Amino acid sequence: MLMMIFLSLLQRKRPLITNFLKSHLFILKLVLSGIFFLSPCLSIAEKGILRNLYEAPAFRGISDKGLKWESENILPGNIILVNFFFTSCHGPCPALMDRVRLILKKSDCKILTAVSISVDNDNDTPERLASYRQEREFDDPRWTLLNAEEDHVMSLLNEGFKLGTGGDKINHSTRLVLIDQSNRIRSLISGNEDDAIDSLVSGIMELCK
Repeated sequence: MLMMIFLSLLQRKRPLITNFLKSHLFILKLVLSGIFFLSPCLSIAEKGILRNLYEAPAFRGISDKGLKWESENILPGNIILVNFFFTSCHGPCPALMDRVRLILKKSDCKILTAVSISVDNDNDTPERLASYRQEREFDDPRWTLLNAEEDHVMSLLNEGFKLGTGGDKINHSTRLVLIDQSNRIRSLISGNEDDAIDSLVSGIMELCK
């Protein structure tokens, strides 16, 4: 009986309910859109700087010590921080390399390896890289400066790490790439921002546990 009364009232008030919904439809859409838009942001905030982005490419070259270096010999089981640079760069490279040095200094993680790959393989020979390392006092043993073939570097920038070059390897990305123990890229952040360094160190230490 009560149900029948309720249905009867609902039938009589239907035009009012319909008009109410129409008049507030825009607001309702805004609310729902806000929830949809913010949910990924909330998820990112909860997870911190680490993401599970995509598989890292294999990469190789000759180190500043004149030795053959291959990422397959480091992974799995270790964490790799990758960046691109060249020794004659007078733009963002010196500051970028200083930030890599700072990250290593702040990261008390024995399974962390930093690899800085030169985009100027003709001039940045292993001997030049060794000289540059000495000039800049890059003395952390976890850090390798790498000379790699030009085609390999371009492939890493464009297809492997998906950083892009704009058609010119010298205009390389200044992002820092963090690879975890399972060969997954977990972070891509700008190496030009001091504020991001502490967040990246926190991510490294989380992976290092």
